[in-house]
Amino acid sequence: MRSYHETEHLDPVAVAAFRKAQRIVEAIPDPAHGEEPYRCHEVVRVVGEILGLPVVDGMCGTVDHSWLVVPSTSRHSRGAILDPYVPGGLPQVAIFDCYEFLPWKDAYRPREPRDDIDHELVMSLKAAVLSRIGEAVAVS
Repeated sequence: MRSYHETEHLDPVAVAAFRKAQRIVEAIPDPAHGEEPYRCHEVVRVVGEILGLPVVDGMCGTVDHSWLVVPSTSRHSRGAILDPYVPGGLPQVAIFDCYEFLPWKDAYRPREPRDDIDHELVMSLKAAVLSRIGEAVAVS
C-alpha cells in the first residue's frame, strides 16, 4: 500500500530518490570483519554523490548526524529530508516531508559542515556501489 503522504504530498522526484537511495544503501558492502561500522556521515555522502543531492550535517535529536535534502520540484511540495542512515531504528533509509507541522522538521537541525569526513572511504564505497548496480540510479 502506498501511504497518503506518498500519493498526495511527497514530490515524485523525492519518492524516486528515496527508492534509489534504498538500492544504493543495499549495494554498499558490509564492513570487513573487525572493521568499525560505517558512519552516517560517509554513507550519506556516497548516496548524495550518486544521486546528486546536497548533504546537510547537523543533529538529529541529540545525535550528531548527516542527511540529504531533496528540493521541491512542485508547488505542492515543501521538499524532503532523505535519511540514508536513520539513527537508532529501521528501516535504515527513510524520507520525511518538510511540512512545518510534522515532528521531524524540528528533529533534523543543520549545523556547520563536518571536517572529519573519510573521503577515501566515500570514494571506495561509491565505486563498490557503482560496480554492483551501475550508473542507472542517478536522479534525473
